[in-house]
Amino acid sequence: MKKIRLIHNLPRSGGTIISKCIGVQRNVILLSEIHEQGELIREKMGSDPNMANPLKQALKLSNFFNDKEKEKIQKSNYNFIDKINLIYEKAENKGKKLVIRDWSYIDFIGLPFSKPIYQNSLIKKLEKDYEIKNIYILRHPLENFFSINSLKILNNKIPLDFFLKSYSLFFKEAAKARTYSYEKFTLDPYKDLRKICDNIEIEFDKKYLNNIGNIEITGDHKAISSNTVLPSEDKIMKFINEDILLKIKKNKLYINLIDELKDFYRS
Repeated sequence: MKKIRLIHNLPRSGGTIISKCIGVQRNVILLSEIHEQGELIREKMGSDPNMANPLKQALKLSNFFNDKEKEKIQKSNYNFIDKINLIYEKAENKGKKLVIRDWSYIDFIGLPFSKPIYQNSLIKKLEKDYEIKNIYILRHPLENFFSINSLKILNNKIPLDFFLKSYSLFFKEAAKARTYSYEKFTLDPYKDLRKICDNIEIEFDKKYLNNIGNIEITGDHKAISSNTVLPSEDKIMKFINEDILLKIKKNKLYINLIDELKDFYRS
């Protein structure tokens, strides 16, 4: 059965920088923040819908499609799965492995542009035709929550209880696959990246940092422009009001979530 590689992460959880590290490994083709509803959500956000179109991303790759293939693609009306299949077959013919960074935001958060369905729709779409090799990326839920709400486009529109539920359901999916902590990854990226490459069955390149600044990707602007992996800092936790923090830590949903995450985080 054909194998396809997937990366799953909630927004503001280190997915961009880790995906960059994966995308520059040997013989890898990376598509970033891909979802069947991605183009629609990009439109609602007021951004370019082509950012979420897998074929549009693939057409930007140097020496991937030739001119004749590009002309045919531009004249065709492929559905979502057809696009993935076309890119996959082209990658395989070139001796490369297709890695897709899922846009998990749509399935597990969605607000204020859509309602979450709380299941991984990309896996559901692909698992009939592909063997899925995937990883999940986590960030401490409080750091993740405040960082998401700091985004101008979301502007504090994600309620705490809503986010805690979304994170918990995302983690239940993560428990089915290999899961990595963003904070731990940044402390020793070489070690975790090598494990990730083994997990999703791609060749590890120990000199990956030489190329990390050259890859095009969607996501966090700071991570997009970064040429290295910097240790994660608990910036938000240091500046949050202690009374607010204490109130959150008494929240039953938060208490239950931290218990679920005991192998990754403490309260």
